[in-house]
Amino acid sequence: MNKVEKLIKQILPPINRLPNEILVEIFKLFILACTVASPNCDVHRHRKRQLVCVSRRWRDLILHFPSLWTTINVTPKWSPAFVKTHIFRSSQSLLDINISSWQGHIIAQDFHTSMDVLIGCAKRWRSLVIDNVDVSHITEILNRMKRHIFPSLVHLSFECIGLSHRGQMVFELYTRMYPHLEHLKLGGLLNISTYSKVSPCLTSLSLHQ
Repeated sequence: MNKVEKLIKQILPPINRLPNEILVEIFKLFILACTVASPNCDVHRHRKRQLVCVSRRWRDLILHFPSLWTTINVTPKWSPAFVKTHIFRSSQSLLDINISSWQGHIIAQDFHTSMDVLIGCAKRWRSLVIDNVDVSHITEILNRMKRHIFPSLVHLSFECIGLSHRGQMVFELYTRMYPHLEHLKLGGLLNISTYSKVSPCLTSLSLHQ
């Protein structure tokens, strides 16, 4: 091997010369693109697992950059242990929580456990999106949220609530619980209580059946 070949071999590939912050942003875009392309795939679990296998540097970045662990999907596919891992690795970063695909009147123990973990860091919730969740689970979520304050929550969305329950549920919106809420979307059987006091920060409100 001549000197030129040795020199070429020593030169790092372009992607390995990127600063950590830029590489992490690329990881985020990759995960987001995979989420859009495969909405039914557990992207956060499978794609992160793929990324950590590429190199030691990538593994260290994936495991130790909190911003890569702030999205939490509470679904039957996510075990409470996986939720806890995201809470731990996200450090003190704000959290984006998606709760979906919980159906049936019997509430699984995994759901209880995951909600217990999440409600313990209510101060870090930045967004909460609930989609395709039936009334029994919605009731459980609302009952837990009544006892806490969410100072960082800016986006709250209840969508596609199961229609197995007759009548309507009432959502109590109080400024003291959500002092910085900016976006609220309620769908299905959920209506705002007439006694609610809306946050002065609210800029968008969507109500639909």
